[in-house]
Amino acid sequence: MTMEWRSGTGITSLSTLFLMRVFPFIHQSNRPRRQPALSSPARSLSSAKVTSMSLNAVIGIGFFQNSSYALNVAGPLGALVAFLVVGFVVLCVMECIGEMIITFPTSNAMVEFVHKFVDEDLAAIVGIGYWFMHCAIFAALTISSMNLIGYWNLSITPRAIMSTLIPILLSIANSTRVRVFGTLQLALGILKILLLSTVIVFMFIANVRRQGPSPFLDGFQPNKDAAGSQTAAIFTAISLAVSPFVGIETITTLSLETYRPSKDLALPVKRIPWILALFYLVVSIFCSVNVPSDYAQLSSYTSQVMGGLVPYPRPNGTTMVNISAPIIANRITGLDENYINAIFVFCAITSASMGLYSASRSLFGMAQTLDAEVQSFPCSIIASFGLVDPRTQVPVRAVVASALAFCWVPFILISVSETTLRVAQELVNIAIVNCILVWSSQCIAYIRYHHFRKKYHHELRGKLERFRAEAYSKPLTRLQPLTAWVGLLGCIMLVFVFNSACLWNGQDLAIKVPGAFLSPILAIISWIAAKSYRAYKNKMVSLFTNIDSFKTFQQKILFLNDKILPSDYPTRVESTQRPDGTIGVVRGPVINNTATLTGDIDVESVRDLSIKASNPPEFTFAVTPALDSSRASGT
Repeated sequence: MTMEWRSGTGITSLSTLFLMRVFPFIHQSNRPRRQPALSSPARSLSSAKVTSMSLNAVIGIGFFQNSSYALNVAGPLGALVAFLVVGFVVLCVMECIGEMIITFPTSNAMVEFVHKFVDEDLAAIVGIGYWFMHCAIFAALTISSMNLIGYWNLSITPRAIMSTLIPILLSIANSTRVRVFGTLQLALGILKILLLSTVIVFMFIANVRRQGPSPFLDGFQPNKDAAGSQTAAIFTAISLAVSPFVGIETITTLSLETYRPSKDLALPVKRIPWILALFYLVVSIFCSVNVPSDYAQLSSYTSQVMGGLVPYPRPNGTTMVNISAPIIANRITGLDENYINAIFVFCAITSASMGLYSASRSLFGMAQTLDAEVQSFPCSIIASFGLVDPRTQVPVRAVVASALAFCWVPFILISVSETTLRVAQELVNIAIVNCILVWSSQCIAYIRYHHFRKKYHHELRGKLERFRAEAYSKPLTRLQPLTAWVGLLGCIMLVFVFNSACLWNGQDLAIKVPGAFLSPILAIISWIAAKSYRAYKNKMVSLFTNIDSFKTFQQKILFLNDKILPSDYPTRVESTQRPDGTIGVVRGPVINNTATLTGDIDVESVRDLSIKASNPPEFTFAVTPALDSSRASGT
């Protein structure tokens, strides 16, 4: 981003020379420069909106689909074990993400955590992978909603219209003011909870009315067509149980637009992982006690496709008969299938909306590390996605770019076939593996952050006091860094062990291998290529970012702390109140035409210099948020 100071703003030539001496990235400019567009969204999301938006992001149709697959492949007890294992890993991961995001509720948070505490090359890979993940999920959920709507016997023409209309409407919704979008998501979230509650109630009624032994007593019931052994069946079920949790880290993308980050993020980040894990556990139990794992119409993992939640006609006149466990459970109670299908469509569309939101904010955060007026042509194009619309304070360019990234996918799937749906499902699988890799990077970042915080515990005093202790206290938090190591090991197991179980039967390897291992292979190749190029240019390379002293660690945590507030137009409260620990220090965003200076500059010293005004020349700040504070301060 760039910011301008012109004559008449109270900055003197003496202060100009002083600042140019201390901050060499300030450069003279003899030509007028246009006022840049806003580069920070507005902070207007309350705790309730953050909670609702997070739940909307993660509760789509993945659970209803994959819980059916898990039940089919491993039996009722196998499905339950799968959700218990994945739920525990996710809780450990979210302990790490939650503590860091409460401490540093900044833009592009997960990328910044990796950049500052792990490795800058890995951070770039994480950022691109995370953006790809949400773009792919947005396209996949659009496809799923389109396929579910096909249950009502829509021809190809209406399906083509829906393929165009759904992304456009969701893009428009994401381009409105975040206050309006948050209010809409709050209303939709409440409605989603009410609708899903009715599904749980009817499943409970079905269980009460059941006569005879419960299917849950079948225990582990491996599907021989999908897995060759009980171990393979359980491992496959565990890999399937990951999908419902994808998007649980969305709260990190909401931090930039949260009204009071330290307060409004605390409750959602503490409660959402536990609420979600409990919800999935309860529904999976109800499915297991009501639906036999060998039920003829239960969605089969051997025919894993998207949109197979309810039976709907195919173009050739046949009917896709694979049905999800909640549908079967509610059939017993006589609940109308149209009602259940409408709930699935609603869940898919609301989750797709939040997928586009997360993708756009991820792209926005990455683009902010570039300067559109300084970088080369390709980089300047990417940097333009780091600006927000001056009317809505929303990164509209990033929204449109993210929506267009996979806009072609729904159109090639208008004509439903099992092959095209399998391809779409593998696209989702690639996105899911990307998500697990992002989770693992956050565990590594937290492990290193926790290590250096403990190492320099006694130096973190005074204005750094708040960095000494955990952001919040919970049972798993007290076990840190053991919790982070468990989360990291769990993510590695999910990607390289459990995820490989689908290949053990030797079926459909050509389409399953890319979904299972394409993401980690590309990530490793990209990381090695980046390190090789860096070694070629600099003749030296480091696997981890260098934190060799307390001063370096202090610079990194202060840099993250400086990014907490918006960088151009803060809210009214932020204009009058400084962040914690910044009394007497100019730090953070522009507030009332005050400079953004990274480092510790005494306010009174700068004010004394600015008193001697004498027609200062025009000059420009070129601040790149990705720079370390050590570089920004000229050290």
